[in-house]
Amino acid sequence: MSQGVLQEIDLPDGWRWMRLCVATRRIQETGKPEAEPLSVFLNAGVIPRESRSDNHNNLGEDLGKYQYVRVGDVVFNKLRTWQGGLGVSPRDGIVSPAYYVCRPNSGWSPRYLNYLLLSRPYLSELTRISKFMPPSQFDVPWDSLRLLPLLHPPLDEQQRIVDFLDAKVDAIDRLLEANRRLVDLNNDRVDARVRTVIGRSKIASVDGSDLVPLKRLIVKLQRRATQDSIVSEFRDGQVVARDERRTHGFTESAKSDPYVQGVEVGDVVVHGLDGFAGSIGDSESSGICSPVYHVCLPRDSGDAAFYGRLLRILALDGYLSLFGGSARERAIDFRNWERFGSKQSGPRVSWGGSVLLAGV
Repeated sequence: MSQGVLQEIDLPDGWRWMRLCVATRRIQETGKPEAEPLSVFLNAGVIPRESRSDNHNNLGEDLGKYQYVRVGDVVFNKLRTWQGGLGVSPRDGIVSPAYYVCRPNSGWSPRYLNYLLLSRPYLSELTRISKFMPPSQFDVPWDSLRLLPLLHPPLDEQQRIVDFLDAKVDAIDRLLEANRRLVDLNNDRVDARVRTVIGRSKIASVDGSDLVPLKRLIVKLQRRATQDSIVSEFRDGQVVARDERRTHGFTESAKSDPYVQGVEVGDVVVHGLDGFAGSIGDSESSGICSPVYHVCLPRDSGDAAFYGRLLRILALDGYLSLFGGSARERAIDFRNWERFGSKQSGPRVSWGGSVLLAGV
């Protein structure tokens, strides 16, 4: 019964294969428009729609056509299942008619199914059975999903697996939270060090640091696009391949834009319209990006992380908005590079690098 990468799995004693359509039954219950709308988010599972601000899909006009979900039901976003767009619902509610809702039969732990389906082998198999839909989506047909073979251990062993993984995940989450707090503290230290140089209202030299015009430190590029991976800029300053962070709520219009440009790891990237809000940083990924972005490269092997941080602080402190190209909306316009690059200043490369090293 196993297929794809699943056929490499040796069944432990007492385990067996069972198809999804036997382990669960598909539910298509409707007619409850008053129930709470739910959505499936990557890395979050099934949660209330209103709990997230990044869901840009509008609710349908007739909520009576939405499918009713009960606690313990497994919900699949058929366009995102291959990425992990699935989960066990922790609450009753309604979901889009485009989702699949499956209710586990007796002998199955919903939490076990959640861990199983989100495991690497199963995500690989879900990708394999999905149908490619250009430019970058995969639609898993129900006729293929229903035949998915599931590993079925005895129910008591399922519970032991769930208890073990819950404990491990909880420990990992605590470590990640502690690390996040440490990173936040280090970021505050780095920002404070940078601000001792740039000040809060004007660029100023302190401690004998050598300041030079920005255009002598970084140069704006127009690199030819040679890859397909879309790189996006976020307001927290991260510049990364879209599929490494999230894809929900994005369109794929960048790929069809004739003026799309290339971006490489180590480039300093500024969002031309959203940079004032912090969308500035050094790229962690190579790929393509919108022509709205301004892709720059440090001169003389300069420190991209430092210059990305420097410009982001200038933006968050309101300094860059003084150089916006529009009087009616806040925007950063680098088309007049002589104007922008001549009026800003920054520390030389070697000093900038030392600031970052001192903060990590």
